[in-house]
Amino acid sequence: IKISDIAKACDMSIGNFYHYFKSMDELFAEVDSVQFYDVMEDIKPKSGSSVLASLESYLLGWIQMMTSYIGVTYSSHWLRYYTRQSLPASQSRTELLSKHICQILDDGIASGELRSDTPTYCISYSLAFCLMGSTIHYSTTENHYFITQWAEDFFKTFVVNALSPYLTNKA
Repeated sequence: IKISDIAKACDMSIGNFYHYFKSMDELFAEVDSVQFYDVMEDIKPKSGSSVLASLESYLLGWIQMMTSYIGVTYSSHWLRYYTRQSLPASQSRTELLSKHICQILDDGIASGELRSDTPTYCISYSLAFCLMGSTIHYSTTENHYFITQWAEDFFKTFVVNALSPYLTNKA
């Protein structure tokens, strides 16, 4: 699709398009943001779940979103846009993932499932980086089965083991 096609479909001039968006990528980012935030709300864990169940739900939800909802072509374009330029932190997908994961961990501390000295910042960014890396791997290999199995194994081995020193008896 070309900018001239979009302008024509919107009954506007190409110059008017450029008044609102600097490029096709900027238009893509705007459309993506609306869809992305809607989907991210869908994968947030339900309140009242344990910290481990919430993390598992979130991590596996991300993988399902990438493999089922977004798909390889869209995720490839998405990754090109969000990794090739310097974006404000508010638009960083890694930052958003980290905030969601950190909230799950903070809720675990508040409920008494995790110790107060749990390094939530470090754990949340580590998991966010792993999820972004899994997205890159999926978009380059198109292997839905592998990435889904990896996510399940990753949770059972890495995430559970990383949190085990911080789990209290309530977990």
